[in-house]
Amino acid sequence: MPSRHSPETIGTALMLLAGGGVLLYLSHRWGVGMDLMSGIGAVMGPVGVALGVGMMIHGRAMPPTHVSLAARCWGTCGSLAACWHLLYRGYFEHRAATGVARYLMPLVLVLVWWLPARFYGPEPGKPVEDVEIDGPDPKA
Repeated sequence: MPSRHSPETIGTALMLLAGGGVLLYLSHRWGVGMDLMSGIGAVMGPVGVALGVGMMIHGRAMPPTHVSLAARCWGTCGSLAACWHLLYRGYFEHRAATGVARYLMPLVLVLVWWLPARFYGPEPGKPVEDVEIDGPDPKA
């Protein structure tokens, strides 16, 4: 019987859990300031933890090489958790998030997971169409 996990999925899941956990802890400990890096850490922490948990559960159904339906679902959960975390930490009350960006950022965080697959590049293992290069024939 084949294993649910491969070395790639185990390694990726552990990196996502560790990195996301550290970012989540630091953003919770230090707060979310008006600088860009604290906002990115506060967003990436919950998303990393959610994707890591999803990858530990699903294994090869969430390969680290492309976006699958399971990755989209867990990424959406992580994005919703990131929006809640930013709201809880008071990010939207700062002057850094003003105007339309204040309302569009949570929407974009969630919707980006449901873009068509072509936005994420070709799926590995599928043949890429040959591109003809203009120039002299290398065989001649």
